[in-house]
Amino acid sequence: MKPTAAPHIQPFAQRLTGQRKHPAPKRTRVSLPPGYDGCDRAYGEPGQCVPWRFPTGVADRCAWLRAHGFDPLPVHGRDRHRLDTNRDGIACGPGDNTAR
Repeated sequence: MKPTAAPHIQPFAQRLTGQRKHPAPKRTRVSLPPGYDGCDRAYGEPGQCVPWRFPTGVADRCAWLRAHGFDPLPVHGRDRHRLDTNRDGIACGPGDNTAR
C-alpha cells in the first residue's frame, strides 16, 4: 500500500470555528398581488402555472389547458375562471362543462 500525503488545509480555513459572526438577516414576508407573475395559483400543484389571462380567442379553456399538458387540476381557492362547473374541487375534470 502506498503512503498517502496528509490533506492540505488552506491557512484561512484553520481560523474557521463553525460559528457565524453575524446572525442571518431576518426574513420578511412579502405580500404580492394575485396574478403578479401571470399565473393563477388557485389551480394546480406548486410549480404549475395556469394563466391568469388566457390568450385572446381561446373559447374552451380546458381544451387549451389539455393541449398545453395540463391534466384535471385541483382548485385551491376561488374558481375565477369557472373551470370547476360541477364544484367537485377539480378543474377541467370529468363532468365539467367549461367551453366558455
